[in-house]
Amino acid sequence: MQLDADVDELREKLTDEAEMEGEVLARISDLIHNMFETFGEAFFDCVEPLLPNFVQLIDFHRAYPSRQYGVCYIDDCIEFAPRVSFLIPHTLEEWFKCACRCAKYQEQFVPLMLKCLADDYPEVRQAAAYGFGVMGMVGGAEYLNTVTHALEPLAAMVNSPEARLTEESSGATDNGIAAVAKILKYSGANIDITQVVPAFLSWLPTHEDVTEAPHIYGYLADLIESNHPAVLGDNNSNLPRIVYIIVSAFLLEAFPQTDEGNAVAQRLQHILKVLHNNTEMFEAVVQAANLDEKRTETLRGLIS
Repeated sequence: MQLDADVDELREKLTDEAEMEGEVLARISDLIHNMFETFGEAFFDCVEPLLPNFVQLIDFHRAYPSRQYGVCYIDDCIEFAPRVSFLIPHTLEEWFKCACRCAKYQEQFVPLMLKCLADDYPEVRQAAAYGFGVMGMVGGAEYLNTVTHALEPLAAMVNSPEARLTEESSGATDNGIAAVAKILKYSGANIDITQVVPAFLSWLPTHEDVTEAPHIYGYLADLIESNHPAVLGDNNSNLPRIVYIIVSAFLLEAFPQTDEGNAVAQRLQHILKVLHNNTEMFEAVVQAANLDEKRTETLRGLIS
């Protein structure tokens, strides 16, 4: 029928337009990120007038790339703009300008980003999760309440039944776990981490998004090296789980081949070697860890 043909033609045209729009938004994202990397916080003066437009892109009636890249643009502003807000002001006018940079737009973009954590598309979830991680890592006091309230929806995202269904979903989930690690490490002043660390431990190991691995496993190493009871458990009852996580991370090649990735890997390997020094305890822990053949072989290589 002619009507069906017209509908199919219209649907195809809309799909083509959405794909073209997505490609344009992706190139703009690359440009904004590269400009921030080149010029640093000074570039924020150029994009600040565009922030309301970035927020408008996070429209749940549009194709998902609009939301994905709208959040990505804001992520870059959050990541680079706080460095401006922490400049030492010399006058009251300078202080006011510094204090009100990107953070003053939170009421506009934070509710939308929280909603994006439950988006149907993993690309959108990943962008939102990364943004909350950046807030936790570099946002400071201006974002403290925001990231504290983001922990629950981040946990819901990670615990979703769809969290590991696809490679894209796994990448988004790894970003959610990394965001929690960054928030706990850098902005945990108002958080009882003993209530969050058990869940964090249950989400490991991760390996899909290796760029986030140094943050995830670096925080794990921080907890272990400080003998934090939340990660070690009563009477070190979590040690088998910790050994399983560390060995699995190496087996799954979770660490990027960068200085940061190598440093975290070395810390975790050292933790295993320290445990190995107590032969009797180590044997009991390894037995309780219930490692398969590949993990057992990996462990031997790490402690040799």
